Amino acid sequence: MLRIDRGRWVLVCAAVLVVSTLSACNANPKNKPNTVAEPQQQTEVKAKVEPDPVGADAHYARAVELLKSDSKNPAAQRWLESAAMQGHGDAAYQLGQLQDEPSSQVEWYSMAASVGQVDAQYALGDAYLNGRGTAKEPAWGLSWLERAARAGHARAQFAIGLAMATGLTGAPQRSEALVWLLIAQKNGFAYADAAISSLKARLTQTAIEQTVERANAWTNEPAGDAENRAFVRFAQYALGRMGFDAGLADGIIGDRTKIAVQAFRKAQGLGDGAIDGHMLDILRERLAVFNR
Repeated sequence: MLRIDRGRWVLVCAAVLVVSTLSACNANPKNKPNTVAEPQQQTEVKAKVEPDPVGADAHYARAVELLKSDSKNPAAQRWLESAAMQGHGDAAYQLGQLQDEPSSQVEWYSMAASVGQVDAQYALGDAYLNGRGTAKEPAWGLSWLERAARAGHARAQFAIGLAMATGLTGAPQRSEALVWLLIAQKNGFAYADAAISSLKARLTQTAIEQTVERANAWTNEPAGDAENRAFVRFAQYALGRMGFDAGLADGIIGDRTKIAVQAFRKAQGLGDGAIDGHMLDILRERLAVFNR
């Protein structure tokens, strides 16, 4: 009878079991022991976010930068609007330039002109003068052109010169017209040459010398002075059209102008006072009726 060494049998079985297990693992990779992979180090790249600019000037600068690559960039228009609402005249004027509808242009030009933007004052004056995007109000348009002219806008200076030469705001003022045309010429507006020659032919040599002297001595006026002079001239013209003798529409308040202003204010129930915004609005309304 065969005798089995029990201890030796256990060792043999254990060896066979180990060899079988290793063979199975090599034949089937799925049965390989689990290994923990080293995590790959990832570098997180964050996009650099530019902070929003602060203030009207910064908003306008951002818009200008965007408009360089795309003149219709909607983001640029939003920055312009933000700057304009904070009183930035250049932004409001630029918005007017970007509009397709004349009425929309006038709205933005009005905002820009009210804070002293000279190009907008000229554009607004031209719109009223010719009835583009708004009712035609030549005298009111000229008051805006005069503000721009007194601030140094050459094209506005030329326009005022022509208006005075032709009597668009009352009786022709040829000497005053020549002064403005000479100033426009000095500022490089070439189209003034022909008009200057025509006016000189209708003035005496003494008058020409005086106007040349005035033009040479002329300097840009402070905004407040320019505004007052322009609106006084408008009021003088409008009062004259309605039968209140305010004298020559020269933008200077003399005794006749003061008397006419008080008479008009009394007739309208405005009480005593000077030329103010409310009175100007009424004058525009009355003048519009006269011009129909």
